[in-house]
Amino acid sequence: MHHLSVLVWVAVSFAVSRCVELHTLSEVSAHCGDEVTLPCDASASGQLDIKLFSWLAKNRTVCEYKQNRTEPDIQCNSSSSNSSNSLTLIINRVMPVHNGMYICKLRSTAGTDSKQTVLTVKECIRSQPPSVTVSSQEKNSVKGQESGSHIRRICVLLQVVTVTFIMT
Repeated sequence: MHHLSVLVWVAVSFAVSRCVELHTLSEVSAHCGDEVTLPCDASASGQLDIKLFSWLAKNRTVCEYKQNRTEPDIQCNSSSSNSSNSLTLIINRVMPVHNGMYICKLRSTAGTDSKQTVLTVKECIRSQPPSVTVSSQEKNSVKGQESGSHIRRICVLLQVVTVTFIMT
């Protein structure tokens, strides 16, 4: 009789935890500087009373349900309807520091679930700053290699050149 009650409890526990389901993208790949959207949609067979619904990254919460927040590089949006709820994490100007696993977690009266998304950010290409050359024949001429840059000579004294870059 003792074994029967344990089996019934396990079966009921398993059935309750499957009343809610999360849907995420398993993998997302982006170029450096892109905007990345990580959706997490929760659906249930009935009314969903949410206790916790969040996105985690690097062992910290970065986005929580019904706490829509906007930071310089992260936005968090949530919405709900009769039988579904969504939590969307938006990363503006994604960088290699954003690489890694993002976990969407849900705890509700209908059960719990979690899904992960792996974000891969392709390496950033850094542009080289314009180089300045001083001609030995014309000490007063200063040239920039980058088009669109204006270089102004400030002073020439004993072959020391100080320049200011004004980017337009």
